[in-house]
Amino acid sequence: MNNRLAILCAIGLCMSEAQAQSSVTLYGLLDTGVTYVDRVAVAGGGSGRMWSVHPGAMQASRWGLRGNEDLGGGLKALFVLEGGINVDTGTAAQGGLPWGRRVVVGIESKYGVVLAGRQPDFLDDMGSMTSTIDFGSQVALIHGLDRTYTQRTNNSIRFNSQQFGGASFTALIGLGENTATFNAGSARGLGANYVNGGLRLAAGYYESRLGTGTAASSADAGYASIGAVPGAPGVVGSAGSVALRTYTLASTYQWGPARLHASYSQFKQPLAAAGGARAINSSSNSKTQVLDVGASYAVTPLLFVSASVIHDHLDFVGAAKGSLTQYNVGADYFLSKRTDVYANAGHQKSSDMNTAGLESAPGGSRSQLLARVGIRHKF
Repeated sequence: MNNRLAILCAIGLCMSEAQAQSSVTLYGLLDTGVTYVDRVAVAGGGSGRMWSVHPGAMQASRWGLRGNEDLGGGLKALFVLEGGINVDTGTAAQGGLPWGRRVVVGIESKYGVVLAGRQPDFLDDMGSMTSTIDFGSQVALIHGLDRTYTQRTNNSIRFNSQQFGGASFTALIGLGENTATFNAGSARGLGANYVNGGLRLAAGYYESRLGTGTAASSADAGYASIGAVPGAPGVVGSAGSVALRTYTLASTYQWGPARLHASYSQFKQPLAAAGGARAINSSSNSKTQVLDVGASYAVTPLLFVSASVIHDHLDFVGAAKGSLTQYNVGADYFLSKRTDVYANAGHQKSSDMNTAGLESAPGGSRSQLLARVGIRHKF
């Protein structure tokens, strides 16, 4: 009996030690705003106004679990399960995927972290260096396919180095899982980051390739990079052809209560073809350049104001070039460390293009105005 008690005590001590060396955290964020958009295209022609409760207005709502375990010898096991939420309807975001934002498991060492699963690439990380950080989904359309707003790569392996002298780098590969050719449905990404005091500089690159009917496409978005079958209507190229190439250069500088940011992105769709709508991200949009500059200022420790200008220059196959310009202003007030309220406005104008558009409201003219108030809570 005493031996059994001793064994049970020993097991209990081992379990306590294991628990002390590992952790699991439940976390989340809920964000929604009441949004007004004018000049929204309506069926049959013309335009109207629209009011909506827009989910994830400033920051996409999500909930998840993350954890780690100390394996000893400088190694640590990591995992993240994170799903998106549409607060307005209670449905899962990312097309209804239960863990659509991120599902990864990996190992961390003194050299860096290796993660495998569904995850964002470095360009998505660079969203914190663009207007995305201050205005959320309000700027999603005009940033288009530069991947600085909530894109992920399936079937991917990513390495993030530790920081050395302020510099770090990352590399990602998305596997197409196709027996015919390695490149079909695959994706690749690279990134570099440098931090020195209040200055941050970063550069990122991403490409995705055309899949086949049997390729498990790696890329979340982009013409012909979502598993389109070669030979289908409007699709050119063959399995493994590059469907999207995009890169971004960005910088931020924190100067006392002021933060300045500037970024330049360019994305190309080599498989774009004539005849598609003359709109950003369409099948005829062969190249887009995005310039984003802005600033935010802490009026008080609780009140922040921000402004930015984003300009897109677009090339279309077999048609004239076009452009989009969007102006954004906003204010954000923190009621506590976990809860803030905000008010934003945006105005977009298009030139030599079919329509402009803000959020999910297609533009019914060459210009469009958005105004919203919202609340965000973190837990």
